[in-house]
Amino acid sequence: MLLSKNPCFVYLTIASFFRFFGGYSLGFLSATFFLHKYPDNDTQYAYMASVIVIGAGLPASFLGGYLADKFEVRQPMVKGLIAGLGALAACPFIVVTYIIQPPFWWAILSYYIAYFLAEMWYGPAHA
Repeated sequence: MLLSKNPCFVYLTIASFFRFFGGYSLGFLSATFFLHKYPDNDTQYAYMASVIVIGAGLPASFLGGYLADKFEVRQPMVKGLIAGLGALAACPFIVVTYIIQPPFWWAILSYYIAYFLAEMWYGPAHA
């Protein structure tokens, strides 16, 4: 088994694991979760999932790219910071949505905020 002795590599690998686990849970597992947890709201979830992907993902990508372009001259590591801090800031909202499981509309709001914060990486990645 290959193990790196470089702690930066190890930390980055661990962080990447958690980032993509969170991303997959938001992107792929949400429909199953919402349809099982809130079966009376399946139509509302179908509409709101579209609103969240477009209404949170698109502006988050633009905002992340804008912030990266604006602050890259003063802070060369800002692209990584936006991606990392956005994912970290989304964590409490993921916990509220999936672990605390509030009533449906509160869960949707929390899911929206989590999606917005977690998707800020996309703009800096392409900036």
